[in-house]
Amino acid sequence: SSDWGLLSDGTAGGARLSRPTGILLPAGLPVTPAESIPEDHPLHGTLVAALSTVVEGWDGATPFRTSGIHRMPGPEGSDWVYVRASRPGSRTCDVEVFEGWVRTDRPDRVHQQVRGTTQCGGPDWPASRPLGVLRAGERHFAVSLEGGGADTRIGITELFAASVGSRRGGATEVASADGSDGLLPGVREGEPSGKAWAGRRILMSYAQPSALDDVPEEIREALEEDGCLVPTLQWGRQNVVRGHFAAPDQEDWAILCSRDGVSEIRIFWGGEARCPQPVGPSPDRQWLQAGPDSTAVLSRTVGRYTPREVEAWLAYYELDPGIDFVHDVLLDTREGKPVTGFRYCSGGVWITEG
Repeated sequence: SSDWGLLSDGTAGGARLSRPTGILLPAGLPVTPAESIPEDHPLHGTLVAALSTVVEGWDGATPFRTSGIHRMPGPEGSDWVYVRASRPGSRTCDVEVFEGWVRTDRPDRVHQQVRGTTQCGGPDWPASRPLGVLRAGERHFAVSLEGGGADTRIGITELFAASVGSRRGGATEVASADGSDGLLPGVREGEPSGKAWAGRRILMSYAQPSALDDVPEEIREALEEDGCLVPTLQWGRQNVVRGHFAAPDQEDWAILCSRDGVSEIRIFWGGEARCPQPVGPSPDRQWLQAGPDSTAVLSRTVGRYTPREVEAWLAYYELDPGIDFVHDVLLDTREGKPVTGFRYCSGGVWITEG
């Protein structure tokens, strides 16, 4: 049998990966194993045919060959398939890799699509092996093994009825969703040992776009279409801010979007005045900071200063950027920490201070 089996714990009522990994999944959560779809299954042919028309270059001169298609159940009767495929790159020793999620009744839409190339002599593309689905109440989490050897970790992807969430390297979200205290003894974080947050429970909280308060429906739909999850802060505060970021008479929205462990600020402009977006893509784990009870929490927060507030801030730090502020500035800071800089949209470009 494989070294990476999904085994019954037998005592804790949970699921445990085979002994070499030392990884425990939260106990008491039902596991539905991923179904590997063989090449002679009709669904395999349907998906491959659909992907060849919606994924650019899929069936080019050197077509992609699937290296694994796994089906997993989602909420509200949805049926999801994780697809992994590869083909030779431009050089004989390069390999181009494709990964993505497809709902079986909508094979024309690929969610969380990732493309990349393993360079000649470079590291291999990180392995990802789907294991199954953990259910925590009404929530469904696809669980996979990421990487290999000593660096193997658990990957978590939440499945929704109409989309999938960002892949996250750890079991915190699953444990917390079931009301437990977070990571159980023996769970390895997505961060290798010896890193800054080793020994702390890493807590990352996200909201679905549909749960955003007072945000226009078309913006929520756009975020969901792009597979965004919105990092939430302490007390559930949402990373959404409304302001005048490009003109004093234009109302815009700035929302933090996290996909595949990387967050960026999406700006939804309310008129013709605008600057390039998204803004500031950065790994979520770079925004961890110490939290209560030996935790590390995601702290990235989006905000704004009015012209009067930013001028007061500049006066306090005795700074003079030579800007005539006529509308709000965009803040990208850590929760509870002093503001160290801002972005100001002027003439179609972002001016950054700090």
